[in-house]
Amino acid sequence: MSDHARLSLSHTDTWLVCAAWPRMVEGFDDEESPEIEFGNVSHGLLENLLLGKSPDDFTPSEELACAMIAYDYVQKRWAEMGFDKASCIAEAQVRNPARDDLWGSADVVLFDGSELEIIDLKTGAGTYVDEQTSGQLMNYALAAIETFELNPTTIKLTIVQPRYWGNEAPIRTREVSRGDLAAWSANIMLPAAAATDDPNAPGTASVKCKRCAGRHTCQYRDAAVADALEGHHPTDTTTMEVQESMIRANQDAVIYDNERLSEVLMLIPVIRDYCDSLEEHAKEIIMKGERVSGYKVVAAGGRSKWLDEDAVKDALNKTQVNKNAYKHVLKTPKQVLSLVPKTNKKLAKKLEDLIGTGSGSLKLVLESEKGESAAPQFDAIPPILQEQNPVETTAELPAFLL
Repeated sequence: MSDHARLSLSHTDTWLVCAAWPRMVEGFDDEESPEIEFGNVSHGLLENLLLGKSPDDFTPSEELACAMIAYDYVQKRWAEMGFDKASCIAEAQVRNPARDDLWGSADVVLFDGSELEIIDLKTGAGTYVDEQTSGQLMNYALAAIETFELNPTTIKLTIVQPRYWGNEAPIRTREVSRGDLAAWSANIMLPAAAATDDPNAPGTASVKCKRCAGRHTCQYRDAAVADALEGHHPTDTTTMEVQESMIRANQDAVIYDNERLSEVLMLIPVIRDYCDSLEEHAKEIIMKGERVSGYKVVAAGGRSKWLDEDAVKDALNKTQVNKNAYKHVLKTPKQVLSLVPKTNKKLAKKLEDLIGTGSGSLKLVLESEKGESAAPQFDAIPPILQEQNPVETTAELPAFLL
């Protein structure tokens, strides 16, 4: 087996969409973010719980609560299969039978002589993961059958997503057949994997761009943004060359017919992420002591948070609000307060007293706006220290700036 998962199973749903993805991310480290850190911690806790650690060994946290929901489900399914008959493997190292460079770690693989279940913990709150269409789960199933030499008659694919804000159940299972997996592999997975082998394979802009470490230098994303704003994109056109008049004209959505409007709407996540990336890049430059003409970085207010979640739950347990305020994990202060009837001023006041402010973030604003710059004052550093600690800009430039 190859020692490098070029087409990692955990990113199946990305390279199925974009054939350029593997080469776009080559050489880039995974990006760090609070959401990714939350997921890493939750998955680590789940693995430890399945290896026999007690929940009491860990400090209570939202990450632990998230892991416990997955753990309880695994224990329930394992008991149904029979603890003495079934095997449960956490962070199972599996490989797809079709390609040597296609492997990864499945969160949980649970199997006995006739049944296989792939269980994947998703910690995202805002992005729904559909077990009905997840190529990642199907790839894990194919890989597990090969790796552990299984011959299941029943195959289940399960998503555990306890933090999702929508109304869907936090645990969702789909049953597939060996024939389903074989057809998906032959008709979808293998052709998509083969497309990535072409060093000139074009990329495809989609909602998946947000998770691509190479998006800041991606000409395909540039072209997609230009296409959405301008209506066409010659091969030598980048986003910065979109004419201002065309942008103004396209602010009126009625100029699109329905088919074209649908196409542009699909690109909104790409455009939004593109704009976010530009702001982050500008903040990096400014916080390293350099200047972006007309802009500054200020400290923004932190998000509201609960000071004592147990006290919040105690306050809610005597009301009808508790049914929607939390199922497994307490919702945010804003979400909970939105559920409190306007007539219940006493409860609202009690909850407001339990809200504090978390750590703030940095915000890019015009220099003319209020707020003191949060950028370090490098000019005040003695010259000798500047020589020892030079200010360098190492951030990757977006493609349109190259």
